[in-house]
Amino acid sequence: LWNFCHEDHPFRNWTWVTVAYCTGDQHMGNHVATYEGNGSSMQVRHIGAKNADSVLRWVKRTFPNLERIHVVGESAGGWATFAWTREVATRWPTAQVAGWSDSALHLLCPSDICSSALPMVDNTWNATNHFITPSSSAYWTAEALRQPSWSLADLLVEALESMGGRMSFGIFTRSADADQLLYWTLFGGDPSVWTGRMISLVNEMEQRLPPALFRSYVVNGSTHGMHRSEELWTMEYRGVKFRDWLGNLSNCWVPVETMRVWDPLVGSKGTYAGDDETVHTCTTTTTVTWSMSAAATAQLCMPLLAASALTTVGAIFR
Repeated sequence: LWNFCHEDHPFRNWTWVTVAYCTGDQHMGNHVATYEGNGSSMQVRHIGAKNADSVLRWVKRTFPNLERIHVVGESAGGWATFAWTREVATRWPTAQVAGWSDSALHLLCPSDICSSALPMVDNTWNATNHFITPSSSAYWTAEALRQPSWSLADLLVEALESMGGRMSFGIFTRSADADQLLYWTLFGGDPSVWTGRMISLVNEMEQRLPPALFRSYVVNGSTHGMHRSEELWTMEYRGVKFRDWLGNLSNCWVPVETMRVWDPLVGSKGTYAGDDETVHTCTTTTTVTWSMSAAATAQLCMPLLAASALTTVGAIFR
């Protein structure tokens, strides 16, 4: 993704902001924790949300009138996109905002595993801090996260519906991603059920949201992530190149059949339960890109546009 000189890069003319990952909290914490063991102690500053907020405030001052934004995160950063995409859309109230969560379904919610993990995460990180908790959210609160029925689908539906059509979201995952399976297992989950539960969760999101708002690209395989994979340029299923799917996440005027792409070896997309699956609910055709990652941008193929003319930006959570 950082090879901006690649001729097929969907964002080669965009400006990107990289949010480095060094706080062990998936960019969501605001708490200094002390860990003890083996006769010693260690203090960890889980302040990823505070760091991300500082970056966003700088971007807002520098580029106050962005029109298109993509919030992109891989693995741990992919979980950050669930929390931060809505916040970005709130801070740029006229922008068309898209989120992309790359290989980040380590924790499938609802589940017994999730209901035990989320309170622990919030206690350790203070993940429901004021930097990323929407004032109107019924799901991203300390009380909500402690409910056994807490659902990632509920959180995403609430976020997308609250933005009146100017926010969309895409999920990419492989069916047997080794890293996602590892962390699911470390949380106490049974690895034999992860694939089936992942498919059910993505299908639920597809059933509850129109394709213009929720996109999916689900393929067979066990490797982890697309950010640093050469497959980003070559992958194609059902006639849809992955790079085109990614570039069009904030474009609601592409054919509806290209918005959800499933490898038939894995399963099939869920059918939207609303009145019209072909509805295009976006309010504008402009877009901005955000992405968050620890990796640095490799090289620039052209000078940055002047701030006064800039309408697109990207940021990477990793």
